[in-house]
Amino acid sequence: MADVKRGRPKGSGKTDGPTLDLVANAIVRDPKLKPTTAMLRIIRSRTDWNATEPTLLRRLQGKWKEESATLLSAARERASRAIVPTSPADTSSPALSVFEQCQRWLDSPVGKAAMGYVNSTTFQEHLSQVTSPGFQAELTRVEKIARGMIDDGTLSKRISKMQELNDRIFGLDKGRRGPW
Repeated sequence: MADVKRGRPKGSGKTDGPTLDLVANAIVRDPKLKPTTAMLRIIRSRTDWNATEPTLLRRLQGKWKEESATLLSAARERASRAIVPTSPADTSSPALSVFEQCQRWLDSPVGKAAMGYVNSTTFQEHLSQVTSPGFQAELTRVEKIARGMIDDGTLSKRISKMQELNDRIFGLDKGRRGPW
């Protein structure tokens, strides 16, 4: 009778709660992970244990067997409460029609300022000058001259003459223009 040990088993009074919580967190993060593997990873990640690896593993396995359900449910609850950063797509407003997008822009301070300028007398005067028949006729005349110079090669001839003149003035060879 004297050989029968009484009382609680060795190691049952140790506070392994935080370590078992880490095991449960690891299993919740990776459900394919086995409890023993998670325990070994946690044991090997620290060096300040006051027991050997087999002793710690055996003690944690015994406690895990009894408390795994409650530890896993607590870990799942902690994981669900974890702050997850939201992406801009999650926080943006739902898809808006083109009309709604334009309306929102018009209601913004920038849109109001732009509309204020468009409605101003200064802008209206400039707009009337640009859209006047006389201005349009002058614009068409200049465009025809520019297109004619491009089409008949006059523009390229003038540019090459300017380059030759530039070479004569500054004494550069035709093949050596610029620093390259």
